Amino acid sequence: MALIFSTLYISGFTLMCLFRVDDLKVLELNELGDYLAGAFGPLALAWLVFGYFQQGDELRQGTEALKLQATELNNSVTQQAKMASANEISLRNHENSLEPLFKVVASRTGWDSEGDFFFSFDLHNLGEYCEDIKVVAELGGREYPNKGIGTMFSGDCVSLRRSGMNPWENFVLSVEYTSRVGRLGRQSFSIVSYEDEEDPYPTYYAEKHPFLSA
Repeated sequence: MALIFSTLYISGFTLMCLFRVDDLKVLELNELGDYLAGAFGPLALAWLVFGYFQQGDELRQGTEALKLQATELNNSVTQQAKMASANEISLRNHENSLEPLFKVVASRTGWDSEGDFFFSFDLHNLGEYCEDIKVVAELGGREYPNKGIGTMFSGDCVSLRRSGMNPWENFVLSVEYTSRVGRLGRQSFSIVSYEDEEDPYPTYYAEKHPFLSA
């Protein structure tokens, strides 16, 4: 736009000078300088205005570029956050895959030689290796720990017994442990009694609670 205007202006000025060449010849140098200064003043002013608008366009373009960069940076941060969240979930899933998976199977009940009622059960580990295992019975707001087991590998089974309890007494059995990645965990079971017509003693079954870990 500026070039077109300048071309038209200079062309018009040149034509005007050609028509008035005789008048220009008689001008003194200082008068000729004033004439040219006055003639090219509007052109200089026009270029100043064109430069102002050009600078405004460049500033707008720069602003748009900064906005695009900010949007891209925000998208990058969002993507990085999603990747970090996915990595965290993947790590948690990996750690969970290294947890033991306990199963409690009631074996038998009865009275021992001292006349105390007892409940025997088998503790199976269907998951990964763990150590520092403690079995705790929870009844009436109190905990009754069994003897510590130590370690259990995948596929191990340990037989345990709780005595001194009342027949038909329901309770919670918790297994505390340290997983192979050093994470403390706890898995709990509700030990529920029911009546079997063919057995004079109470019969129990274990119902596992949702998986709990420290």
